[in-house]
Amino acid sequence: MQAANAEMQELAASGLQDTVTMAYQASALHKCEVFAQACGAPAAAEALGRASTALMKKTMGEEDGLVAATMLGLAEVLLCSGKLDEAEAYYRSAVQLQATVQGEDNPDTLRAVRQLALVLKRQGKLDEAEQLYEQNLHHYKAIYGPDSFIYATGLMQLSALKLKLRDFATATELAEKALALNEGSLGARHPTTLQSYQLCKNVARQAGDRAAWERHSTALKLRLSL
Repeated sequence: MQAANAEMQELAASGLQDTVTMAYQASALHKCEVFAQACGAPAAAEALGRASTALMKKTMGEEDGLVAATMLGLAEVLLCSGKLDEAEAYYRSAVQLQATVQGEDNPDTLRAVRQLALVLKRQGKLDEAEQLYEQNLHHYKAIYGPDSFIYATGLMQLSALKLKLRDFATATELAEKALALNEGSLGARHPTTLQSYQLCKNVARQAGDRAAWERHSTALKLRLSL
């Protein structure tokens, strides 16, 4: 935090107003925002995020990829503070800009879409969140392959959403598929594999499938004891 503040003060003291210097100032503000959030100072992080985003827009224009990065940072802070409506607005703007500048299948765009889906999920906008998770899953499969742990993560995210929609059959299918992929590619005791077992347990419990719940509970206990 001190290093980022020192960088900000040095840039401000230079008195330079050229594009490169101002972009560095905006980036320094963004660094301070990240540190403030990590240090448990959400109000300071939000103020820094707003300042960083405003300065980056002023410096680089509305359509630059660096603007999307600062908007994503601010959206994350707002999400963590429970300001979901405003977080949604910034995520939407960032997703649109990322897709335009970097492409819909760029990893940064996919991460932004995933975060937007998370906000929508927390707001109860489940149908739109479902569409975004399915969209990302399509890209994960095309980019990383159907056997990758990234694709498996997408399956888990969509399964959890289907569970909220009480589509137990689809939630079960997706969760079981993710578990098989994670166990095969990451190993039985990997944290993500253990999360897959927990998801399968939750799906089985809510679906009222006692046999599946007991099977996954036993398997999870066994792997935790290894």
